[in-house]
Amino acid sequence: KNEKILKELDFDIEFIRSTLASNNLNYNDPKLSWHYHLFSAISKNKKKLKILEIGTHLGKFTNFLSKIFENSEIHSVDLPHNDDLFINSYFRNDLEYKKKFLKDRAINLKRDNISFYEMNSVNLINVFTSETFDIIWLDGDHTQPQVSIDTFSAYLLLKKGGLLICDDIMFQKNGKNRFKEADGFKSIHYLSKIKNLKTDYLVKRMHFSNAYYKKYISLTVKA
Repeated sequence: KNEKILKELDFDIEFIRSTLASNNLNYNDPKLSWHYHLFSAISKNKKKLKILEIGTHLGKFTNFLSKIFENSEIHSVDLPHNDDLFINSYFRNDLEYKKKFLKDRAINLKRDNISFYEMNSVNLINVFTSETFDIIWLDGDHTQPQVSIDTFSAYLLLKKGGLLICDDIMFQKNGKNRFKEADGFKSIHYLSKIKNLKTDYLVKRMHFSNAYYKKYISLTVKA
C-alpha cells in the first residue's frame, strides 16, 4: 500500500532505500515509522526549503531532517522546558530523566540549519508569517483542542503547493488507545473536505502492534 502511494507520487523507492541506509536506517525495519521513508523521498529535491516541525521531542527526527535537507532551514517547535504540560508528559517529572532528556535533545539539535523554539504551538501564527513554509511536519499533541489548532495553523503557514504531513492518524475510535477519538484524522479530514485538498494516508509501521491500533501518516498538498 505504501509503496503504491509513493510510486503514484513519483517518488524513487531506490533513492529512499539509499538515503535511509546512509543514515544507518533499514528500509525494511518493521519498527521504523514511514515518515522517515516519506521525507527521504521528498529530500531528492535539492531546492532550499523551509521546513517546520511541530513537536520536537528528543530531536532525533529533527537531526535526521537537517542531514537529508542539508541546504534547507529546519524550524522546530516544542513546549518550554518549564511548562507543566512538558514536565508532566513522557516521564519528565523525574528530575534526573528530564536533565538527561534536555541534554540529549540539545546534542541532536546542535546543527547549523536547525532553529529551535521553546513555545506553545498555539502561538505559531503570532511568531511566523502566513505562507512561510514548504513542508510542515505535525507531531505534537494529537488530541483536541490542540490538534485542530495546530492543523489549521499549519495550513495558514504553508505555501501554496506545500506539504502538510501528520503523524499518528487513526480512522476509528479506540477506547484502549489514548488517541481514542481519532482527533487528528477528524481535523485533517475536515480541512481536506472544506478546502478540497488531496490527502493520502500511509500505514505508519509494518509491525504487528500496528495491526491492533492501526495508525497512519497523512500527506496533504495545499492547493
